[in-house]
Amino acid sequence: VKPTPFCIDIVTDQLLEYKMNKHLSGAEGVLYTVFIALFNGIDGNHSGAIDVQEMCRGLCLLGVPDASMELAHRIMSRYDVDGTGQIENDEFVHWCMSALLGRKLNDLDRLLDARTKAIWRIPKKGVLKIQFVSSPRLPGVDLFGTDIGNWGLMRNIQLASNDIERTKILEKAVTNTDIFFTASQAQDIIDKCNIGISKHEKLVKLLPVMVSAAHVNQLLEKNLNLQEQTELRERIGPLFDACSDNPTGFYVLDLQNANDRKTVYKLAEVN
Repeated sequence: VKPTPFCIDIVTDQLLEYKMNKHLSGAEGVLYTVFIALFNGIDGNHSGAIDVQEMCRGLCLLGVPDASMELAHRIMSRYDVDGTGQIENDEFVHWCMSALLGRKLNDLDRLLDARTKAIWRIPKKGVLKIQFVSSPRLPGVDLFGTDIGNWGLMRNIQLASNDIERTKILEKAVTNTDIFFTASQAQDIIDKCNIGISKHEKLVKLLPVMVSAAHVNQLLEKNLNLQEQTELRERIGPLFDACSDNPTGFYVLDLQNANDRKTVYKLAEVN
C-alpha cells in the first residue's frame, strides 16, 4: 500500500491523543496503536464504528490498489464479526493485521481465469456454471490465528449482551473457518470467555479448529484428566480420534451429524 500524505497526517494527529494498549506489548502493541489511530481518523462522525462508505474512504487514504465500494463491501462482510453492518475498531485492526501484513492487498479476493490467468470479471449476461474444487489440507503457518486477532475475538464475546449472543460469536469463529487456534489461544478462550456453556462444550467447538494434533493434545491434557478425556471421546465419537492424531480404524459416519461431518474433513486432511 502507499498511504497518502493526508493519511499519514491523520495517523500522526491521532497518535498524539491515543495511548498504547496496555494489554499488548512489543510490535503488536505498536501496530495496534497505529491501526487504532487510523481507524479514529477514518471514523469521520466519531461513532465508534465505520460503515462501508467510511471503509472505502479509508482504502483510498491507504492507497490500496483498486480501492472501491465493491472491495469495501467484501471487507465489511468478511470482518464484521458481530454482524452489525459496521466495522468497529477491533474488527478494523483484525483486517489490517491479517490483510495489510499477511498478504498483498492487490491479491485480496481476486479470481483469475484458469485459462488466461487474467482477472476474472463477473459476466453481465448468460448462464454461469461454477464448480468449486478444494483439497482439505493441514493448516499452514499462514492460517494460524494471530494473538491480536484472538484478543479481538475474546473482546467481542465479552462485550456481547447475553450468553446466546456470546455463543453465536464463538460459533461463527469456529464454523467453516480458515483460521486455526494454537493451544494457548484456545486456552485463553476457555479461561476468559464465560458464555454459559461448560468447558467440555467449549472443547468440542475448539478441537476441530486447532492448528495441529499436538496442540489438541496439549489442550486436552491441560483441561481434562484421563477419565474426563474418555468421557469426551465417548460423547463426540470418532471426531476425538481424528483430531488427536489417532485416526486408524473403521468408521461408520452419519453425515446428518455435525460432528461426523467434521470427522470426514479431519480424515481427509490426514490422507
